[in-house]
Amino acid sequence: MPHGGLRSTESHLFRNRVADEVSRARAIAHELGYGLAAFAYSMQFECTLRQWDVVGEWVPISDPRPSAVIHGTLKWIGPTWAQIDDRMIFRTVPSKTERTSDARFEVDLSACPMVLEEIARIPAERRVGPLVVNPQTGLPFRDWAYRNLWRRVAIKADIPKTVWNRDLRAGGITEARKAGARTEDMAKTAGHTNVRTTARVYDRDTLEAARRVAKARVAHRHRDKPGT
Repeated sequence: MPHGGLRSTESHLFRNRVADEVSRARAIAHELGYGLAAFAYSMQFECTLRQWDVVGEWVPISDPRPSAVIHGTLKWIGPTWAQIDDRMIFRTVPSKTERTSDARFEVDLSACPMVLEEIARIPAERRVGPLVVNPQTGLPFRDWAYRNLWRRVAIKADIPKTVWNRDLRAGGITEARKAGARTEDMAKTAGHTNVRTTARVYDRDTLEAARRVAKARVAHRHRDKPGT
């Protein structure tokens, strides 16, 4: 049936498939005892962040970038709780561009309901150090461990095998597009813009763009629900 012929309820289900999958994945992650993975899924989806911009990455100890987490011959590079201020603004430098440009990224987490739900489940005293750690090791996830966990979660959540963890970011961007978010806002929110080398402060317009995109996505997600 053509999209235009869908009934209201069917249209809502079509529109919210990815958001519903993320919600199921978060629930299963909690069931398995990986609450911080659920937090990571919400950040990847609602903030359109790449996987390594949420969970970080392990690199050889010879890597010149500073790190406070060292294990054997490897050290971890990634986001920490210190990058979320008391106004719930998360600031980071996209890992894909950190060595080639001065692009900056910031997002108002208070506009991201899934993220807020997950943060509320994390005790304040645990909001230190790396954003996401593996409860089995107490250290940030290794790439293979995070990937394997996603597959376990996806199977239990009845998410198609073709959906990879890295698709959460793409799903967020797609949701924004379907919600009618402005193209220039989407580009900024996805970290696709460059900032002049001399402009090392965060772009206020980027933060406002992220807020507009988040607002459009939440409204789109709840459209056609009974009582809305």
